[in-house]
Amino acid sequence: MNNSDLDYELPMREFYTAMHDFIADRPALRKEYEANRGVAEFLDMDEETKFSTLTDWFMFDYQKKKGAPTVLEQFIETGPLTDEQRALYRGFLEQVYSLFEVKALRLGKQI
Repeated sequence: MNNSDLDYELPMREFYTAMHDFIADRPALRKEYEANRGVAEFLDMDEETKFSTLTDWFMFDYQKKKGAPTVLEQFIETGPLTDEQRALYRGFLEQVYSLFEVKALRLGKQI
């Protein structure tokens, strides 16, 4: 089997649906998400892409304070998951999705 034989669409749709429900069902997390909506405002992209970017950042990287668990880590530990889902989602914690080196910054320029 190679990667082209794997179907990621359904598991990823289930993951994002469960994560959205997890956030929506927890008033404190919803409040933190809403408080951080402005993080993506400066991005030069359509609203759907901004929403996806903000949501991914909030799920995978956001910490209320340094050293606190991410939303994904909270979800893995306390979310309503099967053992198989929990194992799959733990794998997300070990992945590197993007890494950028900033060589220079210029005001008024985009990334």
